Amino acid sequence: MMRRLLIFSLTVLMALTVGCSDTPDGSNGSNTNGGNSSGGSSGGSSSGGSSGGGCTGAFCLEDDVQISADPSQLLFGDIPAGQSTSLKVRIKHIGNSGVLKLTSAKFDTATEEFSIDDFEAKNINSGQLAEFTVTYKPVKSGAKLVRLVISNNDNDADDREFKIPCQVKAAAGNLKVSPSPIDFGAVASKACKDLTVKVFNSGQKPVKVVSASLSPSGSPDFTIKQAPDTNVEVAPLGSTELVLTFCPKPGDDNDATELSLEDSDGNLTIVTVIGAEVAPKILVVPPVLDYGSMQLNGKATRSFKIFNQGIADLQVTAINVSVLSKIKTLTLSDSGPFTLEAGKQKLIDVELEASVVLPNDGAPVAGIVIESNDGSKPQLNVPVFAKTETGSLKVTPSDLLDFAIVGKGVSVERKVELFNQGTAEVEVKSVTIVDSSNGEFELVAGPFVPVSANPSAYVMKAAEYQKFQVKFTAKGPVGAQAKGKLVIESDDPDVPSRTITLIADRAEGSQCNIKIIPGVVNFGVLGYGQSKTLAVTVKNIGSGYCGFQSQKVLDCPSGGLGPFGGGSPVCVMIGLPKFQTFAPSTKLFNLGPGQSGKVNVLFTSPNDGGLFSDPKSLLKYFGYLAIEFKDQSTGLTQWYPKDPSKDTSKLAPNLVASVGEAAVNVLPDSVDFGLVTVGCKSKVEKVSVFNTGITPVYVTKVEFQGCGLEMSKVGWPGIPKKGLEVTQAQPITFGVQYGPQNVGKDACQLVVTSGNEGRCIDASGVDTGTGDCKVTADCTGAQDVLCAGQTFSVPLKGEGTLLDEYTDEFEQGAGKKVDVLFVVDNSGSMGNEQSNLASNFSQFIQLATLWQNDYHLGVVTTDMKNGGDKGKLRELNGTRVITPKTQDPTGTFKSIVKVGTGGSANEQGLAAAKAALTLPNVFDSGKSCKVDTDCADGKCVKGPDGSLGCGGHNRGFLRKQAGLELVFVSDEEDSSPSDLAYYVNFLYSIKGAANKGLFHAHAIVGLSSSGAGSGSGGCNAAKGSRYLTVAKDTGGKTASICDKSFSQSLKTIGEVAFGLSHQFFLTMTAEPSTLKVWVSGKVCSGGAKTWSYEPTSNSVIFVSDTAGGTCMPKKGDKVKIYYKTLCFP
Repeated sequence: MMRRLLIFSLTVLMALTVGCSDTPDGSNGSNTNGGNSSGGSSGGSSSGGSSGGGCTGAFCLEDDVQISADPSQLLFGDIPAGQSTSLKVRIKHIGNSGVLKLTSAKFDTATEEFSIDDFEAKNINSGQLAEFTVTYKPVKSGAKLVRLVISNNDNDADDREFKIPCQVKAAAGNLKVSPSPIDFGAVASKACKDLTVKVFNSGQKPVKVVSASLSPSGSPDFTIKQAPDTNVEVAPLGSTELVLTFCPKPGDDNDATELSLEDSDGNLTIVTVIGAEVAPKILVVPPVLDYGSMQLNGKATRSFKIFNQGIADLQVTAINVSVLSKIKTLTLSDSGPFTLEAGKQKLIDVELEASVVLPNDGAPVAGIVIESNDGSKPQLNVPVFAKTETGSLKVTPSDLLDFAIVGKGVSVERKVELFNQGTAEVEVKSVTIVDSSNGEFELVAGPFVPVSANPSAYVMKAAEYQKFQVKFTAKGPVGAQAKGKLVIESDDPDVPSRTITLIADRAEGSQCNIKIIPGVVNFGVLGYGQSKTLAVTVKNIGSGYCGFQSQKVLDCPSGGLGPFGGGSPVCVMIGLPKFQTFAPSTKLFNLGPGQSGKVNVLFTSPNDGGLFSDPKSLLKYFGYLAIEFKDQSTGLTQWYPKDPSKDTSKLAPNLVASVGEAAVNVLPDSVDFGLVTVGCKSKVEKVSVFNTGITPVYVTKVEFQGCGLEMSKVGWPGIPKKGLEVTQAQPITFGVQYGPQNVGKDACQLVVTSGNEGRCIDASGVDTGTGDCKVTADCTGAQDVLCAGQTFSVPLKGEGTLLDEYTDEFEQGAGKKVDVLFVVDNSGSMGNEQSNLASNFSQFIQLATLWQNDYHLGVVTTDMKNGGDKGKLRELNGTRVITPKTQDPTGTFKSIVKVGTGGSANEQGLAAAKAALTLPNVFDSGKSCKVDTDCADGKCVKGPDGSLGCGGHNRGFLRKQAGLELVFVSDEEDSSPSDLAYYVNFLYSIKGAANKGLFHAHAIVGLSSSGAGSGSGGCNAAKGSRYLTVAKDTGGKTASICDKSFSQSLKTIGEVAFGLSHQFFLTMTAEPSTLKVWVSGKVCSGGAKTWSYEPTSNSVIFVSDTAGGTCMPKKGDKVKIYYKTLCFP
């Protein structure tokens, strides 16, 4: 409240001081050339200017003064010392009114190498330009970065010191190879051909070719006959040569390799080298025949094609069943001989009769041998896989049951799980323990019949699950390891007898000892008003039982003064903590030796940085997590890592988070792999690092934290000491794959460390004191040093299951939830288009009424600079979100969507959509209120249901389970600051990568680059290329802003937003060939007129009635989809 009073007092004081002012600096807009400053007047010249502010009495209407620069960044070449180069800068007034006053131009740091020519302080009117030149004359060549600062009177305080980066990238050599690829063409067998290759330096700096080599994994038919001279520098635009030789050997099937050239700067140039032997080349597709599960004596047919990929005739002399086949009852449609010319193919049908029981051991049951004149594959074998329907017992764990360290006299139990993953019954004959280490290992009697008080055999049905416990009691000599064996006998035809090794380490006494993993939990960088939950592992590394008692989190402000205080963090309990924990159940946290559990820790960032914060800097927050456990053997309790009630100044914070606007974004902000079968892997999910700033940033480290063997890296690029550079145009992607090791939920995080605001740290995380850094190469000293700056944490989670088949059930129906956000251009040329949108809105809303949709409708503008827009929903009489319960939804929308034409001419629709759908705008505290003063964070905001609650301006608009539709309406191109790929990835991340069908973006924009849309004359709309690309990438609709009526456009968009579902997303990843679909109990086979499977989104898509579909579910229809789960490699 004090802060609000202070701001109000300052505002009143400024108003009394400056009186009526139409410019941000408090002046009246007049000048010595006689510009008119009287209220209500307009016009004026570029030299004189005019207030145009509409001043009357003691009040003024502020002008729309906005600055922009072309180019937005000056990039100079790395030229030799003493030479010079110049670039022209154009400053434009892109606002709608008022005078832009350019008062000075200087560099943010003192420099003799950069200079400003032809700049003069001047006033420019809306739409006008001012030009000047920046010259770079280096004293010493190399990389440079300064910022040109233009002082002006822009409405936005952040832009009154308008900064233009001036950058010089260090000169470097750049080797290019010609030709590329290096193609020898066709060469006769046993002959040789030489090829001279030119190596050009297209860079700015002379370099040497220090090595040239061919890939050892490539074809040995290629050799380097003459290497380039490694002692001679290749000047810029200069070249050198090397000679390669290709000698194809008869039958060699790998006529390709890679040539690698390393320059004296350590950069690699890699080019493909290919050649072809004048010979036939056989290819069989598919390379194996898989008949799947078959009934005994049943028949099935599979096919393969033989292709000739060579440049000579392929002679197929015979096709036979291999003499080593376990089953011989295969019938071929053609067994040869025949000839295939180059590029031709032939189809072969193979019928298999399952005349005997076929084992399910993963090995082929037969082979088909193709004999031909292909020298590399004179006899090509096509493996045949099949199995007869049998039971198949899966045991978890499969080979080892580890009881960890157990104190003498202490008993510990471990679970064993059984699952029949076959297609028929399997009989578990017995479960026994042998070599039980003098009875230390024993079965725990339970409901599973083979381990009950009266054990006997038990028949498990297909897909049945059972479990039992094995107990270890430490009785033997301390310090020695106890060993035993668990044996499970069954009639599984593949593995009738399974042996699982049992081990345990004995200790002298029973002791509880807890370890928190990881030692420091880093939440990374969060925006204001954002929250994140991370899972922390709690593991018992002791020899006895630990019983959970309580947990506590302290906030640790620096010097006790929050993120701005100095000194070491002091950990205390505060009224509104930033860090919180969720109390686990006592049962879950009764941990035996070697067992672990999870504690969830929540960090909630403030809605803003406070009155004196720098909005462009990051604030750091620290916390301390402590957990209390009771040693079950002694009854004593202990806190881990340390007692938080003791001297808090000696507590080392183990929770850390940064808050602010980062120049780096990592998307998605979390990954949920869902259900995955134990023993299988999920599909690869990609995590991308984006640069949303204007200067280069570098990734210095990427790692898993708290993850076990269940998470694996896929396609991670190596990170050199100079870091991985991330530019706006080129994000960096890391693949993550989940392979559960057992049944249950897994959670950990992927942590990305960048060099932004970096400091050099050693292997233990301690600052080395060597100063700031951007990349690890900037750090000197120990070998294991790292440049660590802004850190980003991506929670990963998944759940292991024993199911290898699944059935999803849906109900097609009306009433689905849909959130629709209109992003409307409110610049000076959009008045008619807004009226068009309002007039034809009934075509859109009628579809929502028809299908009884539960909708939320909202409108924001493309204005990210003026006033209070910036992604905030427009409102009418307190209504921000229009719902079916809104009185007169159509009339309310018609009023709200007429957003006016006084907005910024720098339209940023994508940035506005992002702001509207993120914190702090969508913040919801869950706390009710009556007035703003009831809310410690945010304001008292009316939600869509009419209730008042503390939160952000758009509180309640975005719903987790609802679909999301964006509609962009603009006659100009999008000017949002970040790369287009970043916005697409961000928008998809709102609903999650697995739910892409829940989000679409639509565009009513200019369709032509000629400056006119597709409508009638008089329309002068720029092509909205970025909006059109987003619509295309998300499956949305597009229409012309120049159409006389938006009636049909809105109807088409409404059909996507509100119509019946065509796409049904599956719970687990499906094996496409096993999919079976029923609609209202009737089988619906896949096909061009029914449905198809879309693997990227793992969904079944029905063909609509209007497109001739015969299976499209009607309202109220039950949809059932069965499939076997897909195991990814």
